[in-house]
Amino acid sequence: KGQSVFGGITDDQLANSYGVSGLYTAGDLAAGQTVDIFELEPFLLSDIAGFDTCYFGSSHTSQVTPINIDGGPGIGAGSGEAILDVENVSALAPHADIHVYSAPNSTFGSIDAYNAIANADDARAISSSWGLCESAFAFGAPGTQQVENVIFEQTAAQGQSMFSSAGDD
Repeated sequence: KGQSVFGGITDDQLANSYGVSGLYTAGDLAAGQTVDIFELEPFLLSDIAGFDTCYFGSSHTSQVTPINIDGGPGIGAGSGEAILDVENVSALAPHADIHVYSAPNSTFGSIDAYNAIANADDARAISSSWGLCESAFAFGAPGTQQVENVIFEQTAAQGQSMFSSAGDD
């Protein structure tokens, strides 16, 4: 019902839009792959368990590893951004290991989380849905983009692909 009311699409529809359905048909569900997710708010593994159970009939939370950076983002359910990110990766790559690097929502937390992901070099794919438009970021945290650029150059040199949504700003 939410899909028709709010105009959303399911993860199956998203996978079909990006041509991933053929991989599923061939039995490729991302087994042996790792996806790192950058987050700046808390989430609950119980929410992922509920989503997985509803979507797949069983939970995949054993494949989700929270990694707190600088003490992590705090505790609780968060606002929904982090859990949505993890649920989407879980649905689109159901057999992948998911490492969720969670840091405080601050300039240093952000840099430290990206740096930890780069230094771990444990995933070929990195996903982030956090960010600001470049001009606001440059004004609010001067020099941070240059630091992030060096980190992202490291990930690229290591063969890691960085995916960042651009829908918010």
